[in-house]
Amino acid sequence: MNAAREAMKDRLLYQLAWTLLLSLVFVAVFGSYLMPHEITAEHKVGITYEMVNGVKTPISPPFGPDWSHPLGTDHRGYDVLSLLLNGAKYTLGFAFLVTLVRFLIALPLGLYSGSTGRGGKIIQTLQLITTGVPSLLFIFPTLYGLSRLLGMNEGMNPNDPKIMMFAFLLFALLVLIGVFQVAHQMAERARFFAAKEYIGAAKTMGASTTRIVFRHLMPHLRPDMWFALLTDFIQVLFLLGQLAVLNIFLGGGERFVFDDGPPAQFMTLTMTGEWGGMISYGSRALRQYPWILFGAGLFLTLSILILSFFSKQLQKRLARPYLYRTKPLLQNKPVLALGTAVVAACVLIVVFLPNKSPTVITATAQVQQETVDPIKQEFEKQIKRQEQGMKDTATGIIKNLKEGKWNYAQAYIYLDPGRRGSYLSNYEKPFAPFDGWMAKLQAGYEFVEFGAITRSDKQLELNETTKIDLLQIEIKVKGPNGEQETWYLPMNGNRAVGELTKPENSK
Repeated sequence: MNAAREAMKDRLLYQLAWTLLLSLVFVAVFGSYLMPHEITAEHKVGITYEMVNGVKTPISPPFGPDWSHPLGTDHRGYDVLSLLLNGAKYTLGFAFLVTLVRFLIALPLGLYSGSTGRGGKIIQTLQLITTGVPSLLFIFPTLYGLSRLLGMNEGMNPNDPKIMMFAFLLFALLVLIGVFQVAHQMAERARFFAAKEYIGAAKTMGASTTRIVFRHLMPHLRPDMWFALLTDFIQVLFLLGQLAVLNIFLGGGERFVFDDGPPAQFMTLTMTGEWGGMISYGSRALRQYPWILFGAGLFLTLSILILSFFSKQLQKRLARPYLYRTKPLLQNKPVLALGTAVVAACVLIVVFLPNKSPTVITATAQVQQETVDPIKQEFEKQIKRQEQGMKDTATGIIKNLKEGKWNYAQAYIYLDPGRRGSYLSNYEKPFAPFDGWMAKLQAGYEFVEFGAITRSDKQLELNETTKIDLLQIEIKVKGPNGEQETWYLPMNGNRAVGELTKPENSK
């Protein structure tokens, strides 16, 4: 009775292992169809506003998990869950391709060496060289040096040829580090079976090496090959995770500046959601935004656990096949029904759900776009660099003016130095436009939101020959009776600029 119960338990676990494995494959293939949000500028979460001490304060991404974004957002406002679903095909597909190429090279080498006894010493020596040190230490110095040489950590266009060059080298090193270990393992198993009497009898009867391998060795080695393939796949995924923590990942990323400095502080964010890139990014932001690393680590860990569980159950299945006897596939109606339902579901997903995988501008198109108006491009970069600082400055001024704290508000303000003054203002009473703003704010006006950042028609005159162009930010407010106004605040860098004529009431 106990034996029957154990057999039933093993069969259920085996079916569960297949279900989990097929679910993993489904996510890898259809992940871009299952994304809850698209990875585009139109669907990212921008700046939101919260009331802080009675003042409407802008809050920028990343945002923590909520019902709309279960794994939160990144610094750009993109949904982390959508990024990870889109990146599944890149990480799992790349790792499986590395494993497959390893076996396509190692299997013939190992079977030939094990069945003929030739080349065994060479394979063993190369296996000792590549496994003498941990795989990470073997390949990391080369990858790190190349990433620095190619500027991978500086951010680049996703179609840049350097990204393909780096991906090819990463692929080659991952194949090289494991191919001789697999070959040695297959050679040892083939050598074990080649010493059997029936192999000797086949050789005596004139069987060729090819016939011996395919007719006599392969049936016995099939369980070992499946187990070795899954084990190697898991090791490649684990190694990709280790490299990601050291900022080595597949596909490159775009440069995201989060502090203008000086010096400027930036990080490289993956454009595809590749899991290694998400782990690398999440490792840098772990203290402040732990949900990013948690989401990426969860996806990678679950994938490794599913593959490990399937490998264990498959090993038990191959060791005791008599416990898992089933009807032939074409006669097994439940399995056929389930397979038909899965295929139908996949077809419906492809037909009716949009593929939300992000599209990128080709390298040629981007170069053409950048050469159309270089002045406009530079202006947009300047706005992007200064946007958050300008909003923080404007928020501080509005908050302190509303509270009547002019001494605090003027700490955010630069003034035309005139002939003897300094940039930093120091005046007893507010001057234009801040005097009018203070009066209105204390009369009941409320901050609504920030508008566009544009070039101001005013200039900051340092001396008779030097003038500085200014940017200005729109500040939208609402009066106590619902009237709406837009104020314009000129700024030099992250400092506001008042009237350019020197006030007389300076201290």
